[in-house]
Amino acid sequence: MPQNQFDMRPERRFIMRRMKRAVLASALFIGLGLGHGEAAAQFSGFYFFGDSLSDAGSFKPVLPPGTGKFTTNPGPIWAEVIAQRYGFTATPANQGGNDYAEGGARVSQLPGVPNTPPTGTATPVTTQVQTFLGKGAVNSGALYSVWAGANDVFFQLGLAAAGAATSAQVQANLATAATQLVQQVGQLNAAGARYIIVWNVPDIGKTPFGVGSGQGATITALSSFYNSTLFAGLDALHVDVIRLNSFALLNEAIADPAAFGFTNVTTPACTTPSSLICTSATLVAPNAAQTYLFADTVHPTTAGHKILADYAASVIEAPQKISLLAEAPLQVEQATFRALDGRMMSAVGAPRALNKFEAYAIYDYGNYDRSNDFGGGDSQANSVVVGGDMKLTDRLLAGIAFGYTEDKSSLGNSGGGFKLNEATLTAYVGYGDGPWYVGGSVGGGDLDFRDIHRTITLGAGTRTESGSTRGTHLMGRVLGGYWFNYGNWVHGPFARLTYQEAKVYAWSETGTSSTAMSFGHQKRDSLVSSIGWQANGNLGWLRPYARVTWEKDYNNDDRIVRAGLVSTGGVGFGLPALRPDDNYALFDIGASGELGNSKVTGFVSVNATAGKNDGNYQAVTVGVRVPL
Repeated sequence: MPQNQFDMRPERRFIMRRMKRAVLASALFIGLGLGHGEAAAQFSGFYFFGDSLSDAGSFKPVLPPGTGKFTTNPGPIWAEVIAQRYGFTATPANQGGNDYAEGGARVSQLPGVPNTPPTGTATPVTTQVQTFLGKGAVNSGALYSVWAGANDVFFQLGLAAAGAATSAQVQANLATAATQLVQQVGQLNAAGARYIIVWNVPDIGKTPFGVGSGQGATITALSSFYNSTLFAGLDALHVDVIRLNSFALLNEAIADPAAFGFTNVTTPACTTPSSLICTSATLVAPNAAQTYLFADTVHPTTAGHKILADYAASVIEAPQKISLLAEAPLQVEQATFRALDGRMMSAVGAPRALNKFEAYAIYDYGNYDRSNDFGGGDSQANSVVVGGDMKLTDRLLAGIAFGYTEDKSSLGNSGGGFKLNEATLTAYVGYGDGPWYVGGSVGGGDLDFRDIHRTITLGAGTRTESGSTRGTHLMGRVLGGYWFNYGNWVHGPFARLTYQEAKVYAWSETGTSSTAMSFGHQKRDSLVSSIGWQANGNLGWLRPYARVTWEKDYNNDDRIVRAGLVSTGGVGFGLPALRPDDNYALFDIGASGELGNSKVTGFVSVNATAGKNDGNYQAVTVGVRVPL
C-alpha cells in the first residue's frame, strides 16, 4: 500500500484486522443457555386434557375443603407445578380454567373409573378436547398435554375379572382407546396446536394396586400394549409430539427410591381409601407427602408429582439448552479473529519490506456471561493462533492463520455444559490504495463437542445425561474503510460484512433411561454487518489504538432444534432455539511496541461488548510478531 504519515502500507493490516473483527462481530452468538424458567417465553399458555393424573381439582366444589385432587392434598399436581414454572397456572376448566382433565376419565367412553360419584360421570378425553376446540381459535403458541389411558386399562381389567371380556377383546378395546387418543392429538394439531405433550401410561402393574392384585405381570403387559399402540399411532400421524415416558420413569423410581428422595415406594402415604380426600391430617406420617411415592394405590404424592413436572420440563427445555452448541462456534471464531486483529493493529505505522514473511503467535482469552433471561451460565475460551503473511506488492498483502480453541460452556443454573475444541484455518488478503482499503477472508473449522451433559433435577434427586458429537464451521467476510491523518494519529470509518455457518451433527445421549434424549442436526447461519470508527497513534515506541463498532446480525432468525427421548423413538419434536441479541456495540482498545532492541513486536488488546441483551463478553489478547 502507498505510504502516508503512518506508512499506509499497514492499511492492509487494517484490512486484516477488519477481517478479524468481522468474525468478532459474529460474536453475537451465544445468547443461549437455559435453566429453570427461561424457556417460559417460548409458550403463550398451557392446556391439559386427561384423567386424575392431570386433574387440578375439578371435583373440589362437591368435596370437603382442603381435598379435591388425586394426591396428598393440598400439594400441587404436576400440571400445576409445570404451569407455574413457566409463569402460568393450571386451574380446572369446569371452574373457568385451562385444565380439562377429570379424575376417572376414560379416553372416549363412560362410565368413568371407579363408577361411583364423582368419577363415574367424568368427562371422557375426547369430549374434553372437542369442548376446548369448540370454544374458538386455538392458541398455537401454547403447550398442550394429553395424558389418558390408565382408566381404560382399569376398566378392561374389571370386564375381564367379571368374565365380560376375553383377553382378545380387552386388547382390542385398549387398541381402540389408544387410537382414539391419537385422533384427538391429530385434531389439536390440525386446529393449530404446535406443542403437544403426550404421556404414555405408567406401569400400573408396579403400583400398590397392581402388586396387591396378584396380577401385576398381566397389568404390566396391558399397560405396555396400550403404550405401544399409542406410540405406533403417533408415528403414523406424522406430527410433532413431545412424547414422555412415565412407564420407564415409574420403574426407575421403584428400582432406586433413594435416587429420587423416597423411603417408601410400595405402600400408600394416605390412610383414606382414595387420595381424592387425603389431607395432611390423614397421612401415615407427617412427612409422607415428600418421602412416599404413592398417595394411594395408584396416584403419586406431592413429591411424585414434582418429579413428573421436573421430568417434563427436562425434556421441554433440552432443545433450547442444546441449541447453544450451534452458537458456540461463532464465539470461538470470534476469538481467532480477535487474535488476527491484534496482529494487524500492532503493525500500523511500521514499514514492511516486500516479499518478506512475518510470523506471529497469539493467545486469546474470552469470557461470556449470559444474562438471566438466557439462563445464566458462562463460556470461557482459550485460543492460540499462529500464522504469517507477506507483502506481495506495494498494495497487496496475503496471509494464513492456524487456530486452536478450547471452549468450556455452562448451561446455567447448574443445568450442565459442554466443551468445544475447534481447529481453524483462515486465509486472508488486503489491498490498499492511498487512504482507501478493502479486504477479505475465508476459513473453516472442525468442531469437536465433548462432555456434553445435562444435569436433570427429579424431585429431591439429580441425574446426568451425556454424549458427544462433531460438526463443521465455515466463514467468510469482506470489508473496507478510509483513513484520515491527524498529527501522529490516523482515524476513519470502516464497514464489514461477515458470514458464518456452523453445523452440528445429530447425536444421542449415551444412556437408555427415561431422560436420555436424541437431538437432530443443527445449522446456524450468521450474517453480520459492522460499521464503526477507529483510530491508531504513533507515540514513538508505543502505538495505541481504539475502535468502536455497531454490530447487527441479519440471519438471527428463529430456528428449530429437533429432539426426542431415546426410549420412545428418538427425534420426534422441534422447539425454538434461544435467540441472542442481533444489535449491540463492540469496543476495542490496545497498544503495541517493540520489545527492546529486537525486531520482535509485542501487542495487547482488550475487547468488550455493551448493550447485548443476552449478556456481554470480555476478552484479552496478547501476542508477538517476528519478521523473518
